[in-house]
Amino acid sequence: MKICLPINTRPPVVGYVRHAYRLALLTTDPRNTPWIQCHYLALTSGMLHRDPTEAEGFNFHFTPMYDYDAPGLERDRIHRDLVCPSGSPVVPFLVEALARRTYPHMYVDEFHLPHKRAFEQVHFSHQTLVIGCDLSEDLRAGVILTLGFDAVQNFGVVAVPVEYFEHAFQSHEFEAWKPVHRIDLFRLTPDPHYVSDSRWVRDQTRDYLQGHSPEDRSPVHQNPVPARYGVDTYEGLAAHLHHLIQSEIFDLRPLHLLWEHKTRMAERIAYMIDRGWAEAGQRKSGDWWKPTTAWSEKRRGSE
Repeated sequence: MKICLPINTRPPVVGYVRHAYRLALLTTDPRNTPWIQCHYLALTSGMLHRDPTEAEGFNFHFTPMYDYDAPGLERDRIHRDLVCPSGSPVVPFLVEALARRTYPHMYVDEFHLPHKRAFEQVHFSHQTLVIGCDLSEDLRAGVILTLGFDAVQNFGVVAVPVEYFEHAFQSHEFEAWKPVHRIDLFRLTPDPHYVSDSRWVRDQTRDYLQGHSPEDRSPVHQNPVPARYGVDTYEGLAAHLHHLIQSEIFDLRPLHLLWEHKTRMAERIAYMIDRGWAEAGQRKSGDWWKPTTAWSEKRRGSE
């Protein structure tokens, strides 16, 4: 039995797999481009401004409860004990999910995965996204196709032998603070629809420049987390880089995410110019961009 669902192995953001997985799915359908271009603008640093050793504090900002949500992506969530009670095999469930064109997303123990740096070194639970399989009829031999990083941090599709994947899923050596109990089933929306929103991009840009939280402009669904936003995150990032220079461990993720943010900003400017939201060569004022006359008239007419 062989199944391989559509996937983009080169999504525009891979600094953290929570972004890479969502974008690897969404970018398989060009109709999701408007949503992508209107997001991935806000930055946040949770712990970073208080603890320069905390690399994961620097990140794109999304309201946590909507971390994976997007108009082009549907998600169902289930408890892992309902899927595999009493340690029953997970592979039959994966095959059924893939046959229904859903992408299983779960936590596994990388101690049991040969392509991971943690293999037989340390127990480490981390996310993985299953995109396909190539199995024998009895499902006891073959490989599970996963998306993620290998031992040298290359992002792409990796074929994991069934017995190794089963061990990784069944392992109980998990960090208690991670949501390892849940399995998400992602499904591409058959007819995604999102209208490009120039005002939302403008407001996010202003928040970015002023160091404000984007959540100030949207309903609050949980207590805010103390953090810095936008350009105010760079002070903490600079302190973190100074710490890395003096330490023996060098974590490239913050620098890589900074580069991805600037790449996304440049692509967004080109997108805005193409749509007539801005004009090339008119960025000499204090505003980040100067709206075109047509956009300004449309904006005034809607108020």
